[in-house]
This record gives sequence, structure tokens and C-alpha cells, in this order.
Amino acid sequence: MTLGQKIKIIRRFRNLTQRQLGVALDLHEGAKNAETRICQYELGIRTPKMNYQLKLAETLKVHPINFTGGTPGTIEHVMQFLFWLEESNPELLTTFEGVFQHMCFHEWRTKKDALQSGDITHDEYFEWKLSWSNT
Repeated sequence: MTLGQKIKIIRRFRNLTQRQLGVALDLHEGAKNAETRICQYELGIRTPKMNYQLKLAETLKVHPINFTGGTPGTIEHVMQFLFWLEESNPELLTTFEGVFQHMCFHEWRTKKDALQSGDITHDEYFEWKLSWSNT
């Protein structure tokens, strides 16, 4: 999910118009400009700089990781990924078990089991991870 899509979802959840959010962020040399800037963020035409991402998080009363993405590979990053994946595709993650029944997780578990049983080497496993694609 893009940063702009997240901004839009959270803004709507907070019952704010683009104009109201833009004004709250002091993006107004005029209220219309504030609305335009938020619209550009949501459409992905512009990306807010880090200081505005932090200000967006504060204004929308959410953890900044929702916009900054956090540090890749951390549990926080993984959880945020799953949370936003659920928002973009609710059917995919209807249950926690459903996450791991998805084909890509099944494939990963199969490869991991093969590594642990000695059927493939660590190098073969790592090569698979480097080459993996959902397409």
C-alpha cells in the first residue's frame, strides 16, 4: 500500500477533509492550497518529506511507523506490513491462520522445512529467497 493510500484511509477514518488536514498541517497559503497538497500526497504526485510524515502522524494521532515504514526486518515493520496488507486485501487475512495458509507462506514453510531436514543447503535456501517472486 502506498503512503498516499495510507494517508487517505487514516484521514477518512478521522473524518477529516483534505482541506481540514492540510490546514491542520499548516500547509495553507490558502485553504485551497492545503487541500491541493493533501490531494497530491494521496494520489502519489508528491511525497511528504520526513518532517511532514512525522507531523501527519501527530496530527492524525497515529504511530509514525504508519508513514515512515520503520526499519525493514524488525517485528514492528513486519506487523505494520500485515496490518496494511489486511486493509488493502481483507479477504486474504481473515484469520491469523489464513495468513499462513496463503500460497507464498506455504512455499516459504516448505523451503524452510527442506533446509531444516537437510534436503537443501543454506546457500540453496538463500538463493531461493533472493530469486523469489509472487509472479
